[in-house]
Amino acid sequence: MPALIPMNEIKPLVSIIVRTKDRPKLLLRALQSIAAQQHRIIETIVVNDGGCDVDPEELRIILGDMPVTYIRLGKNHGRPHAGNVGIANAKGDFIGFLDDDDEYYPDHISTLLDGLSRETNCSAAYADSEIIEREYREDGSIVRELNRGTFRSWDFSFAVLLFENFIPLNSILLRRDVLEAAAGFDESFELYEDWDFFIRASEKNLFYHIPKVTSKYIQWSKTDQIAFVNLPDAVDYYLKVLTKHWDKITPEFAYHYFAAKQDEIASLSNAVSEKQELKELFREREERLKAKDIYIEQIVRQSEELKNELRSREHYIEQFQSSLGWKLLDAYRSRIKPRLFAPGSRRETFYLLILKGLSVIITKGPRVAFGKVKDRIRQKFAQQRIRNEKFVLPVIQSEQPEILDKKVSAIIPTKNAGSEFRMTLQKLRAQKGIRDLEIIVVDSGSSDDTLKIAEHYGARIFSIKPEDFNHGAVRNIGAEKATGDYLVFLSQDVIPIGDLCVHAIIKIIEGDPLIAAATARQIPRSDADLFACWQLWYYYNNVLGLSDDHISSVDKAVFSSLAPDEKRRVSQLDNIFSCIRKDIFDRLKFNPIPYAEDLDLGLRIISEGYKMAFFSTVGVVHSHTRPPDYYFRRSFVDIKHLVRLLEFKPISWGDFGITTTEDMLACVYGFYQKINAVAAMQANRGADQPARELLDSLERFLRDPEMPSATGGENSLE
Repeated sequence: MPALIPMNEIKPLVSIIVRTKDRPKLLLRALQSIAAQQHRIIETIVVNDGGCDVDPEELRIILGDMPVTYIRLGKNHGRPHAGNVGIANAKGDFIGFLDDDDEYYPDHISTLLDGLSRETNCSAAYADSEIIEREYREDGSIVRELNRGTFRSWDFSFAVLLFENFIPLNSILLRRDVLEAAAGFDESFELYEDWDFFIRASEKNLFYHIPKVTSKYIQWSKTDQIAFVNLPDAVDYYLKVLTKHWDKITPEFAYHYFAAKQDEIASLSNAVSEKQELKELFREREERLKAKDIYIEQIVRQSEELKNELRSREHYIEQFQSSLGWKLLDAYRSRIKPRLFAPGSRRETFYLLILKGLSVIITKGPRVAFGKVKDRIRQKFAQQRIRNEKFVLPVIQSEQPEILDKKVSAIIPTKNAGSEFRMTLQKLRAQKGIRDLEIIVVDSGSSDDTLKIAEHYGARIFSIKPEDFNHGAVRNIGAEKATGDYLVFLSQDVIPIGDLCVHAIIKIIEGDPLIAAATARQIPRSDADLFACWQLWYYYNNVLGLSDDHISSVDKAVFSSLAPDEKRRVSQLDNIFSCIRKDIFDRLKFNPIPYAEDLDLGLRIISEGYKMAFFSTVGVVHSHTRPPDYYFRRSFVDIKHLVRLLEFKPISWGDFGITTTEDMLACVYGFYQKINAVAAMQANRGADQPARELLDSLERFLRDPEMPSATGGENSLE
């Protein structure tokens, strides 16, 4: 009986042996699956069997806090020899294997260790492995992936193993003494070396099967890669295994294997029955498709009716254009107007303003028109009183920038930041051009590896209770612990772009003692959806009106008289990634409010006569893909706090005919109905319609009182 380790009392060291040759991209993917294991006490032995060299530092970065041993053989000796080299260098109590083109699920090792702790009389445990068929590009990225199901989910039988290998090597974990007693792999085998080893190792030791998928066995084609049935030497090596162990094959074992295959055939028969049931389901689906065809015919008829209506309207337009009134109007617009109001002239500007004002008066009334004129005049005067200083960020040509004799404290509130938090800290640690950088993490109850990752990168960690979290207060805690000259506030999922991000911001701030704070531009992630990308674009180009590096400042005397949107534009501070002088922050600090604490601080900074910088040429990667209901709730919270902070004048909904919640919902539903009606009509026209024409059609139909709405009347949102 092998010596047992009480795994319920200690967590044993597990050695994972990775054999590789000329597949560096796939190797990195395999190592990432080891780094993601729930059981963390792992050492990895990478044996390069005479292939192209691999950067050991890149392996260490992927595996993080897990030790790795990299062994490069001078020439190719074959898979069995590479496995034996890995066994000789392994120090773990348990040993597993992972080829460079296979992968583990995160619970692989913990599942096998748990099984061995429960089945104490077993010397090895194996779980199930999914067969994944993949096609790769040359750069290692996946072109196509198809799940072929679970490979041979069978409980252990020595009799069956003598005739057929049903245990993938990447799915098993063995006690170290079992490997030593079996003397590793037989190096005379180029194929089936794992099968031969399993027969020798299990002859006197019990193997335990856990019917749970914990790994991926990757195939590169439709062939059965585990059996190597299509390789030229497969039959020879299969017979070699049988010949080597012929003395163990008894009539009883042969019958046992025969009975097991009969059971497998019965299972296949059941699968055929299930296939028949699927055919019946497909038949029902075809009937539904026929019903759908009938529905499509109805849609086509409706489309023809709409086309007839369109031809009628086109005929009406032709008659209108042939009328005397239209000809006079056309002559005025094409001949007389360009002479009276030359394009680009001041006369044309006043002419267009008059037309726009008349349109507002006719459609919305003189009261609304007068309000718009008053707001426009106030904003115009406010813009003239704001001193805007634009600058171009200097391009640093040298890879070794000028070192600023300043210390920076990066403050990050965290809770379950996930594995990507490693990239955030790695990019912070890579920043150049500053004397010193400290990382301060204020965590509010993380249950994942956030704190371990932070500790690995040398962060100072402070913990608070989850119920005590507050956006302003938690950042004040980090600032109180900071010892730097500058404070950089950032979110846990932000990735600074480049290694001069912090240096570039501080260098500009250092050039002007009145610049108190700065914000970097956000760049959406590559997997961000369309709405997330549009939201950032709209925020910078329409809300803030900023497309380049920009410094804003306002005289104290006129700041209070600015319009709310101008106050927001010049005071915008974003804690996604912001930098503030510590001496100024220690005096002002964040107010302990649950939302918009950064804008609140920005308003107070500008009101005291300081300047605020916005960087378009210094960016960070940050975005979120959220469901629609999140944006609805977020917009409500945004408006609620902006009205309070910026003193927006509340909207007088009565001017629009909305006096109750039911009125508002009716307008929203009416708008929704009109959008649907326009979308249905445009779909019948095809996808080649120009975007401008589509928008014109949408505007025309929204203004049409006969279009469907909740109340049946005019769209009151206009």
